[in-house]
Amino acid sequence: MNTNVKNLLSGLDKQSFTNWHINLDYHFGGYAKVSKELINFCSEFKALHKIEVEPIYTGKMLYGIFDLIQKNIFPENSIIVAIHFGGLQGLKGLEQRGVIKNLI
Repeated sequence: MNTNVKNLLSGLDKQSFTNWHINLDYHFGGYAKVSKELINFCSEFKALHKIEVEPIYTGKMLYGIFDLIQKNIFPENSIIVAIHFGGLQGLKGLEQRGVIKNLI
């Protein structure tokens, strides 16, 4: 995946971009796979920040970012940008199937 993005970026300019990385460590078993830990994180995130997130995409991304921050992976005073595109429509289906309880 990193190679694919690198190839796409190289087509934009003659410049080589090195200030990015795709971290594949926070997939929780794959697409639509969730864990109790991830569900708890999403629930706590909503309670703390008043922003609802779903565990399929955004919850995993934010979980990873917060975990990397705790591990001091980012240099001090780093600016971290996380884009929340939505995906909230899937929460109701996950809740109805019993995958997520009391998340929304």
